[in-house]
Amino acid sequence: MREILRTATISLAESLRLALEAEGIAAVVSNENRGGLPPAAISVAVMDDEDYERGLVVLRDLERPRPHILSRSPSPETRPPIVGEYWQSRLVRVGLGLLVFGSGPLLAIIAAAALGVWPDPNPNPIGPGILAFFTFWPGIICLLIGIARVRSRRDKGAA
Repeated sequence: MREILRTATISLAESLRLALEAEGIAAVVSNENRGGLPPAAISVAVMDDEDYERGLVVLRDLERPRPHILSRSPSPETRPPIVGEYWQSRLVRVGLGLLVFGSGPLLAIIAAAALGVWPDPNPNPIGPGILAFFTFWPGIICLLIGIARVRSRRDKGAA
């Protein structure tokens, strides 16, 4: 019997044991019940010393990172525009500015009243309400047009 791996991770030890057995190599895991905190040494050993080299190959193959099929980065043609491309659009910046500075004061007053830090528990903020009324939909429209322009520019560049 020859030790092939010493680890504190029971899942790695059991994975190696299963991979070795799938290759026809008899293996045993010792101290498997001693994992946890503080980490105890869990070891995997091959039963036959002649299988040691084959076991090392299985271990290396098991530890080698494999690319995941979903982790492939999309091609530039299908990749959606990144945030920086949106920020370069003046319409996107104007739309966000209108939303933040137009609706922000009204939302701040509503939040402050809900938290109990506004002097009046039932505020009637006429000025911020009118400001939000006149800036909300123009902000949304600018934002949507800006996003559409960035995407269409991106599609034209990819074609």
